[in-house]
Amino acid sequence: MEIEEAIAQLNQGIRRLKVQYDTFFAGGRPRPPVELRAELERLIRRFANSPIRRYSDRFHFNSLVGRYNSFVELWNKQTRAIEEGRDPSTHRPIPSTAPKPAVPADVPAERVLCSLRISNPVTETDGLRVLFEQYLTARQQRDGVAPKLSIESFVRQISRQVESLKASTGCSTVEFRLTNLESQVTIKARPAAGSGPSSRPGEPDEETQSRQDEDTQSTQMEGAVS
Repeated sequence: MEIEEAIAQLNQGIRRLKVQYDTFFAGGRPRPPVELRAELERLIRRFANSPIRRYSDRFHFNSLVGRYNSFVELWNKQTRAIEEGRDPSTHRPIPSTAPKPAVPADVPAERVLCSLRISNPVTETDGLRVLFEQYLTARQQRDGVAPKLSIESFVRQISRQVESLKASTGCSTVEFRLTNLESQVTIKARPAAGSGPSSRPGEPDEETQSRQDEDTQSTQMEGAVS
């Protein structure tokens, strides 16, 4: 494998891994994406000890490794917070004794199939492609055939949703969740925790957090009825 190919693979892999970790922390995956993480670490080790002749390639590779290491540090902290019974977004203990409303046994639970945070749809195309493919897969499993929906149309509709929520709530990032409830596959959008205009990095804005449910919007894909 040439260094140019390795750089492209590492760049795409980091974005895919971020999407999968976001999905895990949102409850859409039963465990962390250890397989993809191990694959990227093998790729990094392979070229970390090899001479990279061109300065531009060496700079790009080292920048990606630095970005990957920053994500790993954050993911490890969030994973430890979950293991210790703390909220990974705030590092506060998760209440375990708070009374929970009674839910009838026959009421189905909503499953989160995929979760993605988007700030700029124009530059975050890899994450959108993962969400698009997950949506097609979920629809195909439900209907037996994939909907007739192009990636271009999908991105346009997601982009409109991002701009709409940014304008109405003042958030900087929108969280999209692909959900399945009673065989209804839906993409829901809401302001991402911690992306409010007054929030501190890494902590959810209280006003945004309290309004997330009421600001949640369901995205109905044109040409693909959910």
